Amino acid sequence: MDCEVDDVVDCLTQFDHPIVRIGFEAGTMSQTLFHALKAAGYDVVCMEARQVYAALSAMRNNTDKNHARGIDQVLRSGWYNKVYIKSNEAHYDRSLLTLRKAILRKSLDLEAEIRGLFKVFGIKFPSHVKRNRWDEAARPAIKADERLALALGPMLDAWLTLHKTYLEMEKGLRAITNKD
Repeated sequence: MDCEVDDVVDCLTQFDHPIVRIGFEAGTMSQTLFHALKAAGYDVVCMEARQVYAALSAMRNNTDKNHARGIDQVLRSGWYNKVYIKSNEAHYDRSLLTLRKAILRKSLDLEAEIRGLFKVFGIKFPSHVKRNRWDEAARPAIKADERLALALGPMLDAWLTLHKTYLEMEKGLRAITNKD
């Protein structure tokens, strides 16, 4: 849990009167704040930021204190839509999918870059080579030329690392989906 969220939860215990409900605008820290306050036992409402902004735009003095009072008024009046906060598990799954896609994209970018450099040096690399055999097919082609090996060797190493990482992530995701 983030230390700033801990500070907010600690601050809420200092009030003399009981806290019935906590409302805040949706933002970048909404998920962390929402789950931490829920875990602390509070009734929490995350409100759509556009609606809160529209409700507070008529205020003349837009200070933090007046902003808090305005959010309180919106919360008490019910003039808001709740924002659905996803579970932490859903965010873990989404980030795993997103990172797997990014690693695959970078791997394909490096592969295309290596293929393009092969063409510059007159090496025609077959397009039908499967991805798991790509490194085996590419290394012999560059070992014949020492300067080419110096340039493309590290790129092939980087591609191989990315490809292995992608395969590990794919294997982990398949295990997760088989359990689900």
